[in-house]
Amino acid sequence: MKEIIERDKQWRIANHRTDPLQTFRKLLEEVSELDEALQTGNRLEIGSELADIAIVVIGIMGLYDFDVEALLNAKLSRNEVKYARTQELINQGMTVEEAFRLQKEEWDVLRDYQFLEGL
Repeated sequence: MKEIIERDKQWRIANHRTDPLQTFRKLLEEVSELDEALQTGNRLEIGSELADIAIVVIGIMGLYDFDVEALLNAKLSRNEVKYARTQELINQGMTVEEAFRLQKEEWDVLRDYQFLEGL
């Protein structure tokens, strides 16, 4: 992963891609292309668009000097805690939709930031 992040950083510098909003607009473009690829069902095209999205997202993280691996690990840890409650609700007989709705109502968004402190 570190090699990918460094290659992306060098590419962004060489190609003057240092504007977060411009990069975000590129992300929206790539997501639109993924939408088209998903409609065709072409696996290779889908993979290509997913890679484009990942590269742009890594680029945005780099623009804000995030440690990509640490950020992703922190978010995964947060999701494990957050969605454990959802599984409990499903096990108690709620539908998936009901469980997600209730869990979202119960979750304090400020708790999300606890997992990201120090990054």
